[in-house]
Amino acid sequence: MQHHRGGMNENETLIHIIRHNIFASVDEPFDITEAQVFAYASNASIRVLVEHADPYQALWAAAFANLNDDEDGIGVVTVGWAAPTGNTDTAPSEHPDRRRVHLITITNRSFEDAAILTFHDGTESEITFAEGGTGQLADALHGAMRIIMMLEQHAPM
Repeated sequence: MQHHRGGMNENETLIHIIRHNIFASVDEPFDITEAQVFAYASNASIRVLVEHADPYQALWAAAFANLNDDEDGIGVVTVGWAAPTGNTDTAPSEHPDRRRVHLITITNRSFEDAAILTFHDGTESEITFAEGGTGQLADALHGAMRIIMMLEQHAPM
């Protein structure tokens, strides 16, 4: 699989706009108590489908939502803790060097992903993943998108 290097891909551009809009719409983006699963369109407009304290429960519920014709995919917004990795049994939320993080991950019908992880500290530094995330959350996001697409194909006309 070839990865095109150079400018930002469409999803990367989109996720930056989505992040800007989400951060502009709430007083304290790092204090959200519930994960949000949203549908998004190519103009970066978002429509919240489900809110739940557990992002996996939110994705499961969102899998049975209908996307509008102009919506290209779904995403999830959640906050949590990141900590240096190492051979430690300490949970990230208990780690002395933990940092509060805000994560947005999106995927479209072609399973093209993008993700932005924003650290809540003096730097407000962000990390963008052009190819999106890996791991359980990315798998759950793809699973929800697969179900949405499967149900679209079998929806009564």
